[in-house]
Amino acid sequence: MLQRTSASTVLVSGTDSGYRAWCRAHMQRTQSDRRRDPFAQDYNTELRRWESVVQQLLAAVVENSVDERILVSRPPDSRGRAVLRYHELDFVAGSVIAPRLFAEIKLRERTVSSKTGWSQLERSLRIARTEWPDLRGICLNIAMGELLGTELESSCSMTNVTDLPAVIEDVSQRDGGTVWVQGRDLAAFAVQSGLLNSDDVRRLPELRQAMRNPLSILQSPEGAKRAMTGPGLFECFRPRR
Repeated sequence: MLQRTSASTVLVSGTDSGYRAWCRAHMQRTQSDRRRDPFAQDYNTELRRWESVVQQLLAAVVENSVDERILVSRPPDSRGRAVLRYHELDFVAGSVIAPRLFAEIKLRERTVSSKTGWSQLERSLRIARTEWPDLRGICLNIAMGELLGTELESSCSMTNVTDLPAVIEDVSQRDGGTVWVQGRDLAAFAVQSGLLNSDDVRRLPELRQAMRNPLSILQSPEGAKRAMTGPGLFECFRPRR
């Protein structure tokens, strides 16, 4: 539940009743009559799992992280009435009362001509700095190309996972920053920490391939079994009656 406070901007957790109601209303507005691509759902679900691994990596190297990652603001509407707005954050360091760092996490298929991700984070920082002027931000880009097979070699300078604490501390002392971490390093950390296993690492590019080419799943024993025992391959795409 949203804390009673005179502040116009606060942080709440994902279980906040107002935020959950906003999510339900947003889902109803955007829900389609057609069923979503099940292969895209599988891949995106796995990407969210990997994003969770990055959050745990940050929590391991950054002192004092919090679970309250929903930024709530109350900007006035055209009639001057306060309207609740919710902004989802990937990572928050510091405390709920005095956050010191917001982090945006991006899993990138390619490093060439890739966006920094800073513009999205900047909007949240602009709102939050009305309450916490000294707040800083960092965009953590994970180069997934070598894992996914979308590029043979990353084209930009990478930060070693073990160097992240010093890099983040440096960024948190100035305004803004973008850091790249090699996806293979993330995978090694995740496997070593028991957050993922080697099968998870192997399966991620297969899920991406299935999303891009559903027929490719028939080439693997696991995919063929799913196609035979589950709904028909194209049944999932039929419109609801």
